[in-house]
Amino acid sequence: MKRMFYPRGMKLSEEFVNAFHREYDRLVGEGVNPKTLVERFGKAMRFHQNETRKYHQLDEESAKQRQAKEQAAAKKRTHKKDRQAGRRDVDEAELEHDKNAASEGSHGQTD
Repeated sequence: MKRMFYPRGMKLSEEFVNAFHREYDRLVGEGVNPKTLVERFGKAMRFHQNETRKYHQLDEESAKQRQAKEQAAAKKRTHKKDRQAGRRDVDEAELEHDKNAASEGSHGQTD
């Protein structure tokens, strides 16, 4: 077997390498010959090289989804804070009522 070196100046993203491994394992699991698979991958990549790029649209869609989730979470946090603030107001009102009742005596009479 001929000795191979990694291409100079070529740094594939970890995301791409992980996707390659996942796809390689899937195809081997389906019964594709692993000895010819890398060569076949290269040929398939040449076909996809000239296709219209979809990742811009996919990135925009995922960004919109992420933004919608963040807005929903912020709204939920605000709603929770408002509810908690409302409870504090009720608790303070009850304390004020209890203080007034205690100062008026046991039957609501003032001294």
